[in-house]
Amino acid sequence: MKNVKMVLLVGLVLLVQSVSIVQSNGTTVENVIARLEFNQNKIKDMSAEVKMDITVAGKKTMQEMNLWSKDEKMKIEMVNTDRPMTVIMDTQKMSIKQAGKEPQVIDMKKVTEEKGKTVKGKVQNSITPPGMDLQKGMGEFLRKSDVSIMKEEGNKITLSVIPEESNPLMQKLDMVIDIEKGVITQQKMYSNMGVSFCKMEYEKKDNVWVLKKFTMTSNLGQMGTSTVKAEYKNVKINEGIDDEVFK
Repeated sequence: MKNVKMVLLVGLVLLVQSVSIVQSNGTTVENVIARLEFNQNKIKDMSAEVKMDITVAGKKTMQEMNLWSKDEKMKIEMVNTDRPMTVIMDTQKMSIKQAGKEPQVIDMKKVTEEKGKTVKGKVQNSITPPGMDLQKGMGEFLRKSDVSIMKEEGNKITLSVIPEESNPLMQKLDMVIDIEKGVITQQKMYSNMGVSFCKMEYEKKDNVWVLKKFTMTSNLGQMGTSTVKAEYKNVKINEGIDDEVFK
C-alpha cells in the first residue's frame, strides 16, 4: 500500500482543478482557460514511461512506471521492483494487483469523501496520478473556482485559485501558465499540511505540448519534506489505446 500512497502523493501535483472574469491588460481568466483547453483537447489518449527519483525525510528511492490514460481511465504499472504492481483507476474505483497479494478493489468515491480528498466526489479533479495530462479537467475546475489574475509577464500569466468547496488537501493554488503554449509551468498548492511547489517542463509532440519533466517539493508534516523528480520518456499520444488496456 506504500506504493499506492506514493502514487497518490505524486498525483497531487497533477491535480490542478462562478469563475470571476478579471481584466488584466486585456487578458481575462476565460482567455487563459481557453488556451489550456486548446492544448488539452488535442489529446485523446496518451502513454509514457516515467522514472521518478523520490526523497522522503532524507530517504531516497527510485521508481519506474508505465502509464496509459484515456478519457477518465488510467493504468499504472510499477516496474523494476521486487513486488510489481498494477493500478487501474477511473472516477468510480481503483483496482490494485500486486505480486503475492490478493487483488483489491477500492471504492474511490467512498474513500476520497471520507478523507476529504475530493470535490463533489469527482476523484480525478483532485487526485491525478502522473501520466495524465496536467490540464485534464482544468477548464471545468477553474470555472467553478474563484480565480483572479495576479500577474502578467510576457507569455506567463499567474493565477490565484480558490476551489469552490473547502478541501484540506487543496485550499488554494497559485499557478503560472504559459498562455502561448497553453500549459501550466509552475504550481504552488496550499493545504492543511503546508505548501507544495511544482515546476514542469514540456516538449512538443505532434503539435501538442506534453509533459517532459517535473519537480515537486512537498511538506509532509511530521514526516518532514519530500522531493519528487520525474522524467517522462517514450511519450505517445492519440494512438488509439484500446479500452481492453484498462481491464
